[in-house]
Amino acid sequence: MRSPVHGAGRSRGERRQHEKEAKAAWSRVLDRRAAVAASGAGFHVDEEIREFLGLYNSRLDENADDPRMPFSFGVLQAFMVPWSDGRFRSYEIAPEKDHAYSVGDFVDFIRSDRCPDAGRARLEALPEGIVHSYTALDDIREHAFVDAAGETFAVSGISFVRFGPRLHWMMVGGTVCDLQEQTAKIQAFYRDIEEKGQIETRGSRSLDVGKLHAAPLPDVDGVWKTVAFGLFDLDRMVHESRTFARDEGPSRSMVSDDPASIGIDDVTKATPDQIEGMKAFAARVDEHRIVFDVAESLFQLPSYFAYRVRLVTQTERRTRAGRSAGADAARVLRAPRDLRPGIRRIETLEIVNLTPGGGTRSYTPPRFQVDLEGFWRTLRPGSVGRDRNGRPEPGRTWVRGHVRWRDRPARTGVITVKAPISLALERAERLKAKGDVVSIDADV
Repeated sequence: MRSPVHGAGRSRGERRQHEKEAKAAWSRVLDRRAAVAASGAGFHVDEEIREFLGLYNSRLDENADDPRMPFSFGVLQAFMVPWSDGRFRSYEIAPEKDHAYSVGDFVDFIRSDRCPDAGRARLEALPEGIVHSYTALDDIREHAFVDAAGETFAVSGISFVRFGPRLHWMMVGGTVCDLQEQTAKIQAFYRDIEEKGQIETRGSRSLDVGKLHAAPLPDVDGVWKTVAFGLFDLDRMVHESRTFARDEGPSRSMVSDDPASIGIDDVTKATPDQIEGMKAFAARVDEHRIVFDVAESLFQLPSYFAYRVRLVTQTERRTRAGRSAGADAARVLRAPRDLRPGIRRIETLEIVNLTPGGGTRSYTPPRFQVDLEGFWRTLRPGSVGRDRNGRPEPGRTWVRGHVRWRDRPARTGVITVKAPISLALERAERLKAKGDVVSIDADV
């Protein structure tokens, strides 16, 4: 808690009253935060937004006048709205609209070429400042996306917020892999650089390599939790920033082609070391091109819902606020009612419509380019900058300058989407190879 400065000349009694009022006001802030944290539908993507919200509020608490926000704030601030009681400040979630869909039917839609503009028109029509979240139904591993190199990525959900021509997006999912094997690789990597003295830690904190691990996506076995987010210009259909992060338990392994990720304020003044660092980061982002190919494919979800509008149903999902459970239950109940909805209504498209006889389906994802002519610099909260056309832009400003590390050809290729029967057959083949007895029900 950061207490307001006491007024000069106050009596002892007045100071005590002031402190009492400040304590009560701070408690109300914590009540609001607890309610917002418990107000989501409980899907991976809305829970992840709330995790970032908690991070940004903690930075506000450290220094409300000049908070040191992480570079991710430049993209993800769009999912939040500022709040203040005149004494304390906080961030809360912007209005939300939840959706759920069947991956198989969505893949059939994008393969059908019914959306020739790659979803642009529907994205431009999204109401500004509203979080539109889309969550995949069923077991996400059963419709995993696979690239030519064999990397397999399962999507849990994606959220969009539009402001003007810019689309802020965040996707949650993960690589399908052997988590124990990946944990061993993570720990071996960090032990190696620790022995070389190449690990830097903040303050007195030290890195406990033994606690690092390939963290699973909650309630999903064999999927390494991954978060990707970015900023997309709908006018020019180009990415202005892309970030990829894997959960390693106590920390995240994060790479980005956003210069702000390594503290570059002006690309025209970047040092040779910074340039080389950004080239390395951009190359690592491109190593996971499938993640961004999938995200770009999911940009067509609003068009898909519009196409299937007659089949959309409304389902209900109880929030944690509605269950009045958890350590913060008392705080949640003290918060204003509009911050703690008991029920979230989900626009749902639950359709099983797999291509007859097809175990897998393939498609070519959209191939959007990455902006080379500048980048966004995040400003202090409450500040107003300018976009590339000189228009006011809250919270950031456009910095011109050729971003050389992004100047690389886009990888081309086809993405394959596996259907449940193909996965069952693959599992059977592995069991047969081990000599186990196999029985498969192929009626899907």
